Amino acid sequence: MSKNKFYYGDIVKLKDKDIWGIVTNREDLKPNLVIETILPDHYAIDNIVIHQSKLETAATPLAPLTKAKLKSMVQGRPLSSLDYVRFYSLKGTADYTLNAADIFKGVDKLLNRNGTPFTADTFNIWSLIIEKLITEAYPEEIPDIAADGTFKDADMVILAFQFICSMEEDARYTENPDYTLRKHFDSLSCMLESFLDAQKFNNNMLRYNNLILLYLVDKYNHTNIDNQSEAVQMLFKNCLEELCRRLVPEAIEKRGYCYYCGTKVYPNDWFKARDSFLEYYERTAAPSAANTLGYIYYYGRCNNGTPEYDKAFYYFSIGHAAGIIESTYKLGDMFKHGNGVKENQKLAFSLYQRTYNHCLLDFCYGNDAANFADIALRMGECYFLGIMKPKDATAAYEYYLQANLAIQKRMEAVNYYGDDVVSSSIKRGFLKAQRRYHNTKIIRKYVEPEKFLNQMTKGHRRCQLIVKKEKNDKLRLTFNMLPWPNEMKAPKLLLTSCDADYCNLADMLKLETGKKSHFINHSKAESIIFKEASYGWHNKILYLYLDGVLQAELHVKHYRLLLPKPPEIKPSGRLLHFASISFQDGGKRYDYLCDDKNVKPGDKVVVTGYNGETAVSVVDVFDEYESHLKLPFDSYKKILKVLPASDDTELIK
Repeated sequence: MSKNKFYYGDIVKLKDKDIWGIVTNREDLKPNLVIETILPDHYAIDNIVIHQSKLETAATPLAPLTKAKLKSMVQGRPLSSLDYVRFYSLKGTADYTLNAADIFKGVDKLLNRNGTPFTADTFNIWSLIIEKLITEAYPEEIPDIAADGTFKDADMVILAFQFICSMEEDARYTENPDYTLRKHFDSLSCMLESFLDAQKFNNNMLRYNNLILLYLVDKYNHTNIDNQSEAVQMLFKNCLEELCRRLVPEAIEKRGYCYYCGTKVYPNDWFKARDSFLEYYERTAAPSAANTLGYIYYYGRCNNGTPEYDKAFYYFSIGHAAGIIESTYKLGDMFKHGNGVKENQKLAFSLYQRTYNHCLLDFCYGNDAANFADIALRMGECYFLGIMKPKDATAAYEYYLQANLAIQKRMEAVNYYGDDVVSSSIKRGFLKAQRRYHNTKIIRKYVEPEKFLNQMTKGHRRCQLIVKKEKNDKLRLTFNMLPWPNEMKAPKLLLTSCDADYCNLADMLKLETGKKSHFINHSKAESIIFKEASYGWHNKILYLYLDGVLQAELHVKHYRLLLPKPPEIKPSGRLLHFASISFQDGGKRYDYLCDDKNVKPGDKVVVTGYNGETAVSVVDVFDEYESHLKLPFDSYKKILKVLPASDDTELIK
């Protein structure tokens, strides 16, 4: 078989024809090759198979593309095969700078091509030109849009490129990519036209269309806007205000959350937050808005701290009907305490339990930002207080262990409004439940495997057991959850041991049996696959089934849970004293360094807030080592002054 004279990436020309192409070498086609080219009168990339004897290389190096040629390509003029191969080998952009005006002309040209239908092929070759010029301009990393607080032509070019990339992604998963791309292309045309129009009026952002403004505010919200420069904060506010003036629902919601949580550009204002979410709900009927309104009314944010339970119940009911977890457990709180409704602790516990099962699975899949901490806290309270059942020290402590793990993970992952309050509630309940559990003086050396296996096989998930025999007929058992066919990996298992004061997510369950244990393998396979586990309390036998067929039996009297050794983290640095304060009752807590160790909860102190020096009440005090601080030491402000008990000054200039 003859060898190829040309290799992948070579630029070639068809003999006796003015058609140029790029070799995409195919070993299985020797002596034929596949050539990537653009055929005459066909504005799309073609792949043709041709015998290598009909090809030749350029006699002289190809002339580079001129600035005028690059400009015309961006503006959508058709390419010849020679243009294409010269562009393919482009090194440097001939002093051409990609700009919004040329891209707009290219979009317009492709949309209105003298009656020629717009197609995905037409778009693809043009988008390759834009992509190559962008990578030439930014070889290392594409900068953030409007990073300096101004939106310039270069930012519009990057925005257009990002929009083009999202268009390609959307079209890839649709039945009619031509229609999808055409629809998005119309939107891109409107964006570019409004930007170019604004340039005629000294870049007046009020002339930008909604898509540009939404892009400019999209990556910022109440959790991260305070970390941006003043220029970016002002751009964010101006864009958001203009979108709200245009009654864009997403913007009304975003501004509502800023007022709800309090930011530098939108200080906390409960009335404006309430009005924002009322307007957002009226326009969209979004259950998330109903849930937030429920919180505002539940805590009396706009009623001098007096709850408006009738309104809270109305909006939480809407959120609950839509499956919003927070609304469900807040309804449970109302029934539990009889707030605005007749007390019904049975119904409250039912709502908590149903929500717990959903949140547990979500947490095990790695959603650290979800609500598992809140619902595990409520389940712990129910068992600690004996709601619905006798007081159960073991169950209460188990749920508090889970809540403590979940709130730690959530506060590391995100910074939700009110998480400091949730963390303090969990900490108080955790310590009480821990003391009660260890004071029961019951020795619990062994565990019941059924509760772990029920969690693993929920929904008839396939699981695997590997058995290793040890001395004295002991067995070491390793249980693994197997992924569903549509999963990349199985969820983790939540392992909780009250005796070891342990709770964490694990990839597998490891157990060690007592002496004289007996394993019967009915499947004869090296590892046991099962979907159901049943424990016989009368005979101490664990049965494992797969689709109703018995796979294995474990005749074991005692099981011991094998836990990984936790890493030893020794505190280091200075032991610092902190006071937690809140700018309004029940609001978000902030930790301040406090030199006066006599300060106690309830004392009035002066701190620096968004609105200058303010007198606030201390909610909590605590000590923490420097190595265990949640934020860098320099991020913490100091208590400026401790006020006498009789001083009720609200604002100190």
